[in-house]
Parts: sequence; structure tokens; C-alpha cells
Amino acid sequence: SVRLLIDLRAPQPLGPDAYEPNDSRATATELGGGSVQLEHLSIHAPGNEDWFAWAATTAGSVDIIANFRDAAGDLDLYAYDAAG
Repeated sequence: SVRLLIDLRAPQPLGPDAYEPNDSRATATELGGGSVQLEHLSIHAPGNEDWFAWAATTAGSVDIIANFRDAAGDLDLYAYDAAG
């Protein structure tokens, strides 16, 4: 199986992370395929969305893990296929 690990931290004050601007599907950061681990992402502004594009390199299951602190805010994670 392939793992996609996302680590979100909420240090103060927050600034844009290294993957900005990626606030829409059209501007999604391309991650390629295979196993990926992202660290030090931020939700730096109210309503901020971060989009990433990733492609499976083999058939099988995919694990998506998002680590964050509940006390730092609310996080919604959605996974879409190529059709949206």
C-alpha cells in the first residue's frame, strides 16, 4: 500500500507554507506519485484551502494520515479522483 502522510502544526503567528499558492484545484501543488510526506503546512488565514495533486503509481489501497492538534482549529480533509 502507499502512504500519504500530512503533518499540520499550528505555531503562532502563522504564515503561508512553502507550497503556497495552492488555494484551488487549478493551483494545486503537484506531488507526483508514490509515498509522500509533507511537514510544516499551515492554515494561515481564515478560509484558507490547500490543494495537492497526487497520482497513484500502482493499484491498491491508499492511506492518508493528517496529524494536527484539535486545539489549534478545525481541519477538513477531502480526497477526490481525477473526475472531481
